[in-house]
Amino acid sequence: MSHIQDMNNRIRQNREQRPSNRAKFKENNRAAIHTKVDGKETQPSFKTADAQELESIKSSIREKAKIENRKIKAFYYFLVAFAVAAAIGFIVLMN
Repeated sequence: MSHIQDMNNRIRQNREQRPSNRAKFKENNRAAIHTKVDGKETQPSFKTADAQELESIKSSIREKAKIENRKIKAFYYFLVAFAVAAAIGFIVLMN
């Protein structure tokens, strides 16, 4: 019976240590979630970009997506054409 009690204790302790259960909204205490054990903060830093850079990034992503879609479509067309040719060849051989 002690194994089950130990399991329940560990589950309870792990649940208490989750970042979602720590105080983070009281007195602007969100920094405690993003700190390391040695005390150095590891808050995420995000890059900022102006509108022109964002448009260029979006256009490059869209161009890459178009190229990838073309490759996928070409592969599927080739696959369908090969399947049709194989079916026709099989039918011809059977006759």
